[in-house]
Amino acid sequence: MGGIDTVRFMFRDFLLEDCPKGWNCLPVITSGSLIGGKFEYMNEIKNGVIVNYIYYPNRNTNTPPTLFINCSSIPRIFFGNNYTSFQSYSSVWDSVQKELQQDSHSIIPRDIKYAELSRLDIFRHYDVSFTNMESYLSVISRAIYPKRERGPYRNSNNMNHRVEVNNGYTFHSDHINTNFYDKHLQCGEERVRGHLRHEIQLSSAKAIRDRFQVNDPRCMDITPEFIDFYLDKDLEVMRLDHSIIDQNTAENILIENYGYKRGTRLLDLCVYMQNHPTLAVEQIVKNRGLKDRDYFTKQMRLIDSVGITPYLLPYGRELPKLSDSVVIINE
Repeated sequence: MGGIDTVRFMFRDFLLEDCPKGWNCLPVITSGSLIGGKFEYMNEIKNGVIVNYIYYPNRNTNTPPTLFINCSSIPRIFFGNNYTSFQSYSSVWDSVQKELQQDSHSIIPRDIKYAELSRLDIFRHYDVSFTNMESYLSVISRAIYPKRERGPYRNSNNMNHRVEVNNGYTFHSDHINTNFYDKHLQCGEERVRGHLRHEIQLSSAKAIRDRFQVNDPRCMDITPEFIDFYLDKDLEVMRLDHSIIDQNTAENILIENYGYKRGTRLLDLCVYMQNHPTLAVEQIVKNRGLKDRDYFTKQMRLIDSVGITPYLLPYGRELPKLSDSVVIINE
Protein backbone atom coordinates (compact mmCIF):
# COMPACT_ATOMS: atom_id res chain seq x y z
CA MET A 1 0.00 0.00 0.00
CA GLY A 2 1.28 3.44 -0.91
CA GLY A 3 0.79 6.83 0.66
CA ILE A 4 0.57 10.56 0.03
CA ASP A 5 3.07 13.29 0.83
CA THR A 6 2.86 16.86 -0.54
CA VAL A 7 -0.63 18.16 -1.34
CA ARG A 8 -1.66 21.52 -2.80
CA PHE A 9 -5.29 22.45 -2.20
CA MET A 10 -7.10 24.79 -4.58
CA PHE A 11 -10.13 26.99 -3.83
CA ARG A 12 -11.51 28.71 -6.91
CA ASP A 13 -13.99 31.61 -6.97
CA PHE A 14 -12.85 32.75 -3.54
CA LEU A 15 -12.86 36.50 -2.99
CA LEU A 16 -10.54 38.51 -0.73
CA GLU A 17 -11.06 42.24 -0.71
CA ASP A 18 -7.55 43.11 0.45
CA CYS A 19 -4.26 41.59 1.53
CA PRO A 20 -4.89 39.78 4.85
CA LYS A 21 -3.06 40.85 7.99
CA GLY A 22 0.32 39.12 8.24
CA TRP A 23 0.41 38.25 4.54
CA ASN A 24 2.65 39.81 1.88
CA CYS A 25 1.33 41.60 -1.19
CA LEU A 26 3.66 40.82 -4.09
CA PRO A 27 3.73 41.64 -7.81
CA VAL A 28 3.24 38.99 -10.48
CA ILE A 29 5.67 39.59 -13.34
CA THR A 30 5.71 37.60 -16.57
CA SER A 31 8.26 38.22 -19.36
CA GLY A 32 9.31 41.43 -17.64
CA SER A 33 5.77 42.84 -17.52
CA LEU A 34 3.63 43.41 -14.43
CA ILE A 35 0.42 41.46 -14.95
CA GLY A 36 -1.09 41.69 -11.48
CA GLY A 37 -0.49 40.90 -7.85
CA LYS A 38 -0.75 38.09 -5.34
CA PHE A 39 -1.08 37.70 -1.59
CA GLU A 40 1.27 35.21 0.03
CA TYR A 41 1.85 33.80 3.50
CA MET A 42 4.09 30.96 4.70
CA ASN A 43 4.29 29.29 8.07
CA GLU A 44 5.91 26.28 9.72
CA ILE A 45 3.50 24.11 11.68
CA LYS A 46 3.70 20.82 13.57
CA ASN A 47 6.79 18.63 12.98
CA GLY A 48 8.40 21.20 10.66
CA VAL A 49 5.72 21.02 7.96
CA ILE A 50 5.76 24.11 5.72
CA VAL A 51 2.41 25.53 4.65
CA ASN A 52 2.39 28.12 1.87
CA TYR A 53 -0.72 30.15 1.07
CA ILE A 54 -0.90 31.99 -2.27
CA TYR A 55 -3.94 33.97 -3.40
CA TYR A 56 -4.33 35.32 -6.93
CA PRO A 57 -7.12 37.92 -7.07
CA ASN A 58 -6.92 38.29 -10.86
CA ARG A 59 -4.52 35.81 -12.47
CA ASN A 60 -6.01 36.41 -15.93
CA THR A 61 -9.38 36.98 -17.54
CA ASN A 62 -10.05 33.25 -17.92
CA THR A 63 -9.20 32.23 -14.36
CA PRO A 64 -11.29 33.16 -11.33
CA PRO A 65 -9.75 34.43 -8.08
CA THR A 66 -8.03 31.39 -6.57
CA LEU A 67 -6.44 30.45 -3.27
CA PHE A 68 -3.75 27.76 -3.19
CA ILE A 69 -2.62 26.09 0.05
CA ASN A 70 0.52 23.97 -0.33
CA CYS A 71 1.26 21.57 2.52
CA SER A 72 4.78 20.15 2.28
CA SER A 73 3.91 16.79 3.86
CA ILE A 74 0.58 15.46 5.11
CA PRO A 75 1.96 12.37 6.93
CA ARG A 76 4.65 14.44 8.66
CA ILE A 77 1.90 16.33 10.50
CA PHE A 78 0.66 13.07 12.02
CA PHE A 79 3.76 10.87 12.27
CA GLY A 80 6.79 13.19 12.13
CA ASN A 81 7.98 11.58 8.88
CA ASN A 82 6.91 11.48 5.23
CA TYR A 83 6.99 7.71 4.73
CA THR A 84 4.18 6.43 6.95
CA SER A 85 1.01 5.52 5.05
CA PHE A 86 -2.59 6.10 6.07
CA GLN A 87 -4.74 2.98 6.12
CA SER A 88 -7.81 5.15 5.55
CA TYR A 89 -8.33 8.79 4.57
CA SER A 90 -11.80 9.18 6.10
CA SER A 91 -10.66 11.38 9.01
CA VAL A 92 -7.35 12.70 7.66
CA TRP A 93 -8.64 15.91 6.06
CA ASP A 94 -10.64 17.10 9.08
CA SER A 95 -7.52 16.63 11.23
CA VAL A 96 -5.35 18.50 8.70
CA GLN A 97 -7.80 21.39 8.68
CA LYS A 98 -7.84 21.61 12.47
CA GLU A 99 -4.05 21.72 12.51
CA LEU A 100 -3.88 24.48 9.88
CA GLN A 101 -6.52 26.56 11.65
CA GLN A 102 -4.40 26.78 14.79
CA ASP A 103 -2.49 29.49 12.92
CA SER A 104 -4.44 32.76 13.25
CA HIS A 105 -3.20 33.93 9.83
CA SER A 106 -4.50 30.88 7.98
CA ILE A 107 -7.42 31.21 5.61
CA ILE A 108 -9.40 28.12 4.63
CA PRO A 109 -12.59 29.02 2.76
CA ARG A 110 -14.39 25.67 3.26
CA ASP A 111 -13.81 22.09 4.32
CA ILE A 112 -10.47 20.91 2.97
CA LYS A 113 -11.88 17.51 2.04
CA TYR A 114 -13.90 19.32 -0.65
CA ALA A 115 -10.90 21.30 -1.93
CA GLU A 116 -9.76 20.65 -5.48
CA LEU A 117 -6.26 19.27 -5.94
CA SER A 118 -3.57 21.11 -7.90
CA ARG A 119 -0.67 19.00 -6.64
CA LEU A 120 -0.54 15.50 -5.29
CA ASP A 121 2.55 13.42 -4.45
CA ILE A 122 2.06 9.69 -3.92
CA PHE A 123 4.69 7.15 -2.91
CA ARG A 124 5.56 3.57 -2.11
CA HIS A 125 8.61 1.92 -0.52
CA TYR A 126 10.32 -1.27 -1.66
CA ASP A 127 12.53 -3.04 0.89
CA VAL A 128 15.25 -4.09 -1.53
CA SER A 129 17.96 -4.28 1.18
CA PHE A 130 21.07 -2.17 1.50
CA THR A 131 23.17 -4.69 -0.43
CA ASN A 132 20.86 -4.67 -3.47
CA MET A 133 20.14 -0.94 -3.59
CA GLU A 134 22.96 -0.12 -6.02
CA SER A 135 21.89 -2.91 -8.37
CA TYR A 136 18.29 -1.74 -8.50
CA LEU A 137 19.35 1.86 -9.08
CA SER A 138 21.67 0.70 -11.87
CA VAL A 139 18.71 -0.97 -13.56
CA ILE A 140 16.47 2.08 -13.06
CA SER A 141 19.18 4.32 -14.51
CA ARG A 142 18.69 2.47 -17.82
CA ALA A 143 14.90 2.35 -17.70
CA ILE A 144 12.85 4.08 -20.37
CA TYR A 145 9.71 6.05 -19.62
CA PRO A 146 7.94 7.12 -22.84
CA LYS A 147 7.67 10.90 -23.29
CA ARG A 148 9.75 11.54 -20.17
CA GLU A 149 13.28 12.85 -19.72
CA ARG A 150 15.55 10.76 -17.48
CA GLY A 151 17.97 12.44 -15.09
CA PRO A 152 19.50 12.29 -11.59
CA TYR A 153 17.18 12.71 -8.63
CA ARG A 154 18.21 15.78 -6.64
CA ASN A 155 17.46 16.69 -3.06
CA SER A 156 19.14 18.60 -0.26
CA ASN A 157 21.72 15.79 0.13
CA ASN A 158 22.88 15.68 -3.49
CA MET A 159 22.17 18.99 -5.23
CA ASN A 160 25.73 19.02 -6.56
CA HIS A 161 25.28 15.82 -8.52
CA ARG A 162 28.16 13.43 -8.99
CA VAL A 163 27.57 9.94 -10.30
CA GLU A 164 29.32 8.26 -7.40
CA VAL A 165 27.06 9.89 -4.79
CA ASN A 166 23.81 10.05 -6.73
CA ASN A 167 21.00 8.36 -4.83
CA GLY A 168 18.32 8.03 -7.49
CA TYR A 169 16.74 8.94 -10.81
CA THR A 170 13.84 11.05 -12.01
CA PHE A 171 11.68 10.71 -15.12
CA HIS A 172 10.30 14.14 -15.89
CA SER A 173 7.64 15.72 -18.08
CA ASP A 174 5.94 19.10 -17.83
CA HIS A 175 3.66 18.38 -14.88
CA ILE A 176 4.53 14.82 -13.84
CA ASN A 177 7.67 13.41 -12.22
CA THR A 178 8.40 9.81 -11.33
CA ASN A 179 11.27 9.43 -8.86
CA PHE A 180 13.15 6.42 -7.52
CA TYR A 181 15.75 6.96 -4.80
CA ASP A 182 17.46 5.56 -1.71
CA LYS A 183 15.23 6.84 1.09
CA HIS A 184 17.79 6.18 3.83
CA LEU A 185 20.46 8.14 1.98
CA GLN A 186 17.97 10.99 1.54
CA CYS A 187 16.68 11.22 5.14
CA GLY A 188 19.21 9.29 7.25
CA GLU A 189 16.62 7.38 9.30
CA GLU A 190 17.50 3.78 10.16
CA ARG A 191 13.90 2.67 9.86
CA VAL A 192 14.09 3.06 6.08
CA ARG A 193 17.57 1.62 5.49
CA GLY A 194 17.43 -0.47 2.34
CA HIS A 195 14.20 1.17 1.19
CA LEU A 196 13.87 2.24 -2.42
CA ARG A 197 11.28 5.02 -2.59
CA HIS A 198 9.03 5.33 -5.62
CA GLU A 199 7.25 8.68 -5.98
CA ILE A 200 4.85 10.16 -8.48
CA GLN A 201 4.52 13.94 -8.34
CA LEU A 202 1.44 15.34 -10.10
CA SER A 203 1.97 19.10 -10.13
CA SER A 204 -1.02 20.47 -12.03
CA ALA A 205 -4.78 20.21 -11.75
CA LYS A 206 -4.94 18.85 -15.31
CA ALA A 207 -2.42 16.07 -14.60
CA ILE A 208 -4.46 15.08 -11.56
CA ARG A 209 -7.76 15.20 -13.47
CA ASP A 210 -6.31 12.94 -16.16
CA ARG A 211 -5.43 10.29 -13.59
CA PHE A 212 -8.62 10.44 -11.54
CA GLN A 213 -10.66 10.60 -14.75
CA VAL A 214 -13.23 12.83 -13.04
CA ASN A 215 -13.84 16.56 -13.27
CA ASP A 216 -12.20 18.59 -10.51
CA PRO A 217 -10.92 15.74 -8.28
CA ARG A 218 -10.91 16.58 -4.59
CA CYS A 219 -9.20 15.35 -1.44
CA MET A 220 -12.12 13.06 -0.63
CA ASP A 221 -11.47 11.23 -3.94
CA ILE A 222 -8.06 9.98 -2.79
CA THR A 223 -8.08 6.29 -1.88
CA PRO A 224 -5.39 3.65 -1.23
CA GLU A 225 -6.65 1.83 -4.35
CA PHE A 226 -6.09 4.90 -6.54
CA ILE A 227 -2.54 5.31 -5.20
CA ASP A 228 -1.58 1.67 -5.72
CA PHE A 229 -3.10 1.57 -9.21
CA TYR A 230 -0.88 4.39 -10.52
CA LEU A 231 2.26 3.20 -8.78
CA ASP A 232 1.70 -0.25 -10.34
CA LYS A 233 1.05 1.43 -13.68
CA ASP A 234 4.40 3.22 -13.43
CA LEU A 235 6.24 -0.09 -13.05
CA GLU A 236 4.34 -1.56 -15.96
CA VAL A 237 5.07 1.37 -18.31
CA MET A 238 8.76 1.31 -17.37
CA ARG A 239 8.88 -2.50 -17.75
CA LEU A 240 10.01 -2.89 -14.15
CA ASP A 241 7.15 -5.22 -13.22
CA HIS A 242 9.15 -8.43 -13.75
CA SER A 243 12.10 -10.13 -12.11
CA ILE A 244 15.41 -8.68 -13.28
CA ILE A 245 17.72 -11.30 -14.72
CA ASP A 246 21.16 -11.74 -16.29
CA GLN A 247 22.10 -12.08 -19.96
CA ASN A 248 22.39 -15.87 -19.92
CA THR A 249 18.93 -16.39 -18.43
CA ALA A 250 17.41 -13.81 -20.79
CA GLU A 251 19.01 -15.57 -23.77
CA ASN A 252 17.49 -18.91 -22.81
CA ILE A 253 14.02 -17.43 -22.32
CA LEU A 254 14.01 -15.38 -25.52
CA ILE A 255 15.29 -18.20 -27.74
CA GLU A 256 12.88 -20.67 -26.17
CA ASN A 257 9.93 -18.35 -26.92
CA TYR A 258 10.96 -16.81 -30.25
CA GLY A 259 13.47 -19.17 -31.79
CA TYR A 260 17.18 -18.66 -32.25
CA LYS A 261 17.21 -15.89 -34.87
CA ARG A 262 14.53 -13.64 -33.42
CA GLY A 263 15.45 -14.39 -29.81
CA THR A 264 19.10 -13.52 -30.45
CA ARG A 265 18.12 -10.27 -32.14
CA LEU A 266 16.04 -9.27 -29.11
CA LEU A 267 18.88 -10.24 -26.77
CA ASP A 268 21.35 -8.15 -28.79
CA LEU A 269 19.10 -5.13 -28.30
CA CYS A 270 19.03 -5.71 -24.52
CA VAL A 271 22.82 -6.07 -24.41
CA TYR A 272 23.28 -2.90 -26.45
CA MET A 273 21.07 -0.99 -24.01
CA GLN A 274 23.04 -2.46 -21.11
CA ASN A 275 26.33 -1.26 -22.64
CA HIS A 276 24.96 2.19 -23.55
CA PRO A 277 22.85 3.13 -20.51
CA THR A 278 22.71 6.88 -21.15
CA LEU A 279 21.41 6.80 -24.72
CA ALA A 280 17.93 8.14 -25.47
CA VAL A 281 15.53 5.97 -27.47
CA GLU A 282 16.04 8.02 -30.64
CA GLN A 283 19.79 7.43 -30.50
CA ILE A 284 19.33 3.70 -29.87
CA VAL A 285 17.02 3.49 -32.90
CA LYS A 286 19.55 5.31 -35.07
CA ASN A 287 22.61 3.42 -33.86
CA ARG A 288 20.95 0.00 -34.17
CA GLY A 289 19.52 0.76 -37.61
CA LEU A 290 15.96 0.16 -36.47
CA LYS A 291 13.07 1.31 -38.65
CA ASP A 292 11.65 3.86 -36.19
CA ARG A 293 10.64 4.38 -32.58
CA ASP A 294 7.45 2.37 -33.04
CA TYR A 295 9.51 -0.62 -34.16
CA PHE A 296 11.71 -0.25 -31.07
CA THR A 297 8.59 -0.18 -28.87
CA LYS A 298 7.33 -3.38 -30.51
CA GLN A 299 10.64 -5.09 -29.70
CA MET A 300 10.30 -3.99 -26.07
CA ARG A 301 6.80 -5.44 -25.95
CA LEU A 302 8.04 -8.77 -27.27
CA ILE A 303 10.63 -8.90 -24.48
CA ASP A 304 8.07 -7.81 -21.90
CA SER A 305 5.50 -10.37 -23.02
CA VAL A 306 7.70 -13.30 -21.94
CA GLY A 307 7.95 -11.90 -18.41
CA ILE A 308 11.41 -10.34 -18.36
CA THR A 309 12.72 -6.80 -18.31
CA PRO A 310 15.00 -5.51 -21.10
CA TYR A 311 17.43 -4.21 -18.44
CA LEU A 312 19.96 -6.96 -17.76
CA LEU A 313 22.20 -7.71 -14.78
CA PRO A 314 25.76 -9.07 -14.76
CA TYR A 315 26.11 -12.84 -15.11
CA GLY A 316 24.90 -14.84 -12.13
CA ARG A 317 22.69 -12.07 -10.70
CA GLU A 318 18.93 -11.95 -10.35
CA LEU A 319 16.72 -9.51 -8.46
CA PRO A 320 13.09 -10.02 -7.39
CA LYS A 321 10.51 -7.84 -9.09
CA LEU A 322 9.88 -4.66 -7.14
CA SER A 323 6.23 -5.42 -6.43
CA ASP A 324 7.36 -8.43 -4.34
CA SER A 325 9.35 -6.08 -2.08
CA VAL A 326 6.62 -3.59 -1.16
CA VAL A 327 6.82 -2.59 2.49
CA ILE A 328 4.01 -0.82 4.33
CA ILE A 329 4.96 1.48 7.18
CA ASN A 330 2.10 2.15 9.59
CA GLU A 331 2.24 3.64 13.04
